Amino acid sequence: DVASELAAETEEDVANSQTSVAPTQSYEDLVARMVAEFVQKSQAWMASSDMARKVQSWHTMIAPRLQAVEKRKAFDIHEYGSQILDTFPSEEEHPTIRFSQVAQSKRKEEVSRYFLATLMLANGLNVEIGSQGNINDMTLKFLSERRHHQDLHEFQAASQAGSSQAGPSQAGSSQQ
Repeated sequence: DVASELAAETEEDVANSQTSVAPTQSYEDLVARMVAEFVQKSQAWMASSDMARKVQSWHTMIAPRLQAVEKRKAFDIHEYGSQILDTFPSEEEHPTIRFSQVAQSKRKEEVSRYFLATLMLANGLNVEIGSQGNINDMTLKFLSERRHHQDLHEFQAASQAGSSQAGPSQAGSSQQ
């Protein structure tokens, strides 16, 4: 059907070109020009067809991966952080563990989530990250169990604390 489309376009082009043929143009020149145009259109179709095959191949490759990602549970960084903190032994004051202990037996997709949660714990001063300079020797030193996101969740700004007592009429009267 693609070949018939090209043939129909070529017949249409021949009909159009016959009406606009210059008197000095020979039949051979006309045929050569039409063949060149046909080859050019064929190459353009082949290029677009090749692109369509590449796009379809990409869709076929990416679809199962996207479906697998959608099946995973949602990423709650605070839950992952709690799991990391639960890994530390409770009998020591500032225990140190290796990150590989945290990531042990976790799926590779989960390891990056645990690593990001570890960075957030370090930023919140819950753990201290250390290393001896070798690859895969990251250590975590327990500092505090206090979670800053919980403090922020319970926080109420002073400007909001008094707003429940002040009504709209009081706020409007101070501006007059």
